[in-house]
Amino acid sequence: MRAFRPPFPILVGGGRMKQAYHYRGLPYSVLLDRQGRIIERIFGFGGAEEFRKLRETIAKEARAP
Repeated sequence: MRAFRPPFPILVGGGRMKQAYHYRGLPYSVLLDRQGRIIERIFGFGGAEEFRKLRETIAKEARAP
């Protein structure tokens, strides 16, 4: 984490995070909208297609009012 310094928050909370976001294992990523609602879940490391889809989702959300 310190070496890569990602431009997004990393949450670690044991049972509380699992209860809040219902993940099945790691790695697991959650994309939230401006209101904190889950708009995308990514299980595993993804791949080129997964990242393309994620970039499209982020661009769409960034344009939203």
